[in-house]
Amino acid sequence: EAENRAYTHTTANTGAVVPTAVMNRIVELVESEYPMYNDASKSAMVQGFQIPRHTAIDAGDAAATSEGVANSDEQDSFDLLPLSGVEIKKHIVISRKMKWQSISAFEDWIVTHIAERIGVAKEARILSALGDATYGIAAANIGTGVEATDANIRAKLALVKGKGAKVVYANAYTIWNIFAGINDGAGNKAFIPSPQADPVTKGVVYGYTVKEDNNLANKVIYAGAPSKILANNFEDLFINRAMDPKTFEDIIAGYSLFDAGLENPLSFVKVTFQ
Repeated sequence: EAENRAYTHTTANTGAVVPTAVMNRIVELVESEYPMYNDASKSAMVQGFQIPRHTAIDAGDAAATSEGVANSDEQDSFDLLPLSGVEIKKHIVISRKMKWQSISAFEDWIVTHIAERIGVAKEARILSALGDATYGIAAANIGTGVEATDANIRAKLALVKGKGAKVVYANAYTIWNIFAGINDGAGNKAFIPSPQADPVTKGVVYGYTVKEDNNLANKVIYAGAPSKILANNFEDLFINRAMDPKTFEDIIAGYSLFDAGLENPLSFVKVTFQ
């Protein structure tokens, strides 16, 4: 009776013989955003260079004088902001078998992935430049262990000097757990969320555009005039393909020669909250 009992094969009880199709696309779970690099002033000098910076008028600024009396001779101070260039590289190795048996979207993903990660590395270089003790953000514009209150944040943002639109860069945790909860003395919210479905711009606070940058740590913000960041692409992006003649492995590599510097050390602040 047991041998003759009717049996119906279904995908639930006989799943091993049902092949699973793989959609020809790859979902990217590794975030590759770099809004600070996107906002920076970009140049394309092809050799290492330095930029003279006028740092102070030591004497003889424009002033009212008596009739017929000459103004004092101007005396100025200058320094040089160096951008010599750093090499940024990333590569991926694919076996010959993998090349032929993988989904066609895999190689397209590799090229896009390399380009995106090089963009992230460029922003990391910008953050390194902002932290440079000589050429980065002025020491007076860096705050550590700051209590996230309305008065404290306004005081820090007031230190920013420089023309142009102002931006606050922070990760999602900082935006929604710190800025979104700040109230002024009358109990009004200081942060106004953006009504647009924008993946980067999240709102406005104290007249600053707030942009989500998940390259930053929790409770850390950079705020200032991004036009004062000079990002130079000596070579923007080069994708190279080569095959190892011994192993027949394909090597797909990306390369960029890049550097960045802050033109005005007072044009940004960095704040780490408690």
